[in-house]
Amino acid sequence: MVLNEQTREDERDRIAQLVLDLVKQRGAEIPYSLALAESGLSRSRFEQVFDDYDDLFDAVAKIWLQPHMAAMEEVLSTKLPPLARCTNSFAAGS
Repeated sequence: MVLNEQTREDERDRIAQLVLDLVKQRGAEIPYSLALAESGLSRSRFEQVFDDYDDLFDAVAKIWLQPHMAAMEEVLSTKLPPLARCTNSFAAGS
C-alpha cells in the first residue's frame, strides 16, 4: 500500500522521535535494524517511510535540532546589534 504524504510524515516524525529517545536512553547510535524492530512496522512499510539509514538519520537530526533552531530564529529576529545577537544565541542554545 502506498502511503499518502501526511501519513508518511506522521510516521517519520513518530519513528524519529522514538529513535531519538532510544539514543538518549542508551547513549549510543541506534542501528537501522533496531529502529525497524522498535517501530512496530513491517520492513516494507518502514522502507516506504525511510529510503535508507541516512534518511532516518536526517529525520532524527531534524527533530533534535528543532528547539535549537527555534532559539536561534528568535534571537535573530530581534533588533539587537550583531555581537549581542551572537551572545544571546549562545545563551539561548545552552
